[in-house]
This record gives sequence, C-alpha cells and structure tokens, in this order.
Amino acid sequence: MEKIAIEHVSKMLREGIIEEACSEWNSAPVIVKKSDGSHRFCVDYRDLNKVTKKDGYPCKNMDEILDKLRKARYISKIDLKSAYHQVLMEESSKEYTAFSVPGLGQFQFRRLPFGLKCAPMTFQRLMDKLFCSKVEKHVFAYLDDIILVTETFEQHMVWLERVIRTLIDAKLVVNRDKCEFCCQSVKFLGYVLDSSGLRVDSDRVRPIYEYPAPKNVKQVRRLLGRDKSAAFEALRKDVTFVWGPEQAGESFRGVEALLVGSSGACGETGLLEGVRDTNGCVGLRSRRSVDTRVRRRRASPCTT
Repeated sequence: MEKIAIEHVSKMLREGIIEEACSEWNSAPVIVKKSDGSHRFCVDYRDLNKVTKKDGYPCKNMDEILDKLRKARYISKIDLKSAYHQVLMEESSKEYTAFSVPGLGQFQFRRLPFGLKCAPMTFQRLMDKLFCSKVEKHVFAYLDDIILVTETFEQHMVWLERVIRTLIDAKLVVNRDKCEFCCQSVKFLGYVLDSSGLRVDSDRVRPIYEYPAPKNVKQVRRLLGRDKSAAFEALRKDVTFVWGPEQAGESFRGVEALLVGSSGACGETGLLEGVRDTNGCVGLRSRRSVDTRVRRRRASPCTT
C-alpha cells in the first residue's frame, strides 16, 4: 500500500493538485480498492469534518431530477474528469487539508479534495451557477454528472453546443471515456433512462439475487423489503433469534421480487399486508412506483 500511496502522491504533485505543506493539521491517507482492481487515494477527514462549519447550500433532489427525465428521447450524459480537483482551494483553507505519507512528507491540497464535509455543496453551487433554472427544461446537473435531454435531434445539437461552450468558458474538463452523446438510452443515478421512462439498472440489483439468507441479527438489519414483519420480529431483544423456512419465505424472497422488478408495480397484497402493522404510502404513475414511504409500527402494551 505504501508503494501505491507514493505513486498517487507523486502524480498529484506533478498535476498541481497538491503541494508540500507545513501545517499543524494532519489527516490520514486511505487507499481504497475499486471494483476494476485499481486503487483510489483518499484522505480520512472525519476529525476535520467534525469541527467544520456546515454549508447550508442545497444539493439537487435526485428523485425530482429523475422524475423530470421520464419522457426523454435524445439524451447526452457528460461526466467531468476528477470533478472536485478542478476547483481551486482558498489559500486560507489549504492548511486544513494537510495529510502525510511516511518517507515523503506532508502535503496539502491546492484543489478541492474528496471527503470534505462541504465539498458536495461547493461543487453543486458551481454547477448551479453554470446551469441555472433557465435551462433546467433540457439540462440537469447533479454534482459532476450533467444530463441533457431533448425531444428532437435538432434541439439536441443546439443545446449540446451550449453546454460544451459553457464548460469550456469555465475551464472545466470532461472525461471523454465516460461521456455519452445523442443516445436513446443511458444509465444515470442508478437508473436506465430512455423514451419509455425510467427503470432500475440491472447491474445495481444483480447482487440482490445473490444475497444469502440472513444468519444473525446483524444480517437481518441489512434486509429491506415489502413484507418485513418477520424481519422485524427477529430483531426484537425479548426473543431468541430464529430464521427458519417460515421467516425466509415472503419476508426474504419477496424482497428480491420487489427490488429487482423493473416495473415497480405494487399489487393489492403488498398494500393490504402493510396496513396491519405499518404506516406507509406508495406513489404510483401508470402502475409504476415513483416514491415510497414506510414506517414500522411497534406493538404497544394494552392498559386497562
């Protein structure tokens, strides 16, 4: 891991992302292995974040963005390369981002690092200034992901040129390998978006098929689903943990059917079962679930 850390630090020094530092602040670097086998260099800023002032700037509501994209016909998705690192740090804030690597020394970020408490708000503020509400009918920016949708190809070419020109003027660089232009279907925020609407990305739900039945309380806590009565009963402190065929029936396999089903349709059985011990509501549009809110009601002792 030390070799990997040295490689990443050397690369960031060459690219001007970090610089040598002499700061009383210091956070620990962390190496995270990504799904493709490569590594990501991170810094653990948890202690710094505890004493950082909160930035109240609102980030975009993902559900609202997805709802506005349901009837898209021509779609482009633009990804910004190492997005946060394209934002310069204030001189007075650099020292707080300091970290050290044994044998190399201490460094601080010249550009916005990942992991800072207010980094998402800072970047969303930049995106909102570039792509204000006047263009929201066609252009939506959620952090470093920019989505462009139109009904005609001619419109798409006009708006795509505007978006690219805006990014060039702001000196922002896109990640060409992750961009998709003039598509009929793209993956965005965990969904597949096309002219027929939204559906769940199959790559995201595949692990649900492979998820093993829970063997203890900790594993049950990870379980979310349609009929959760057995799962909640298994979590009660006044009962012995039991997970047999009865508990593993609808309470577990029903989870797979609900989450993996791309239509999101909710049948009468699911609604009726929830009435007995749950407060909940499901927003449907053309038999597709667009929003769900559920809260479990615990049984109260009877008093006379």
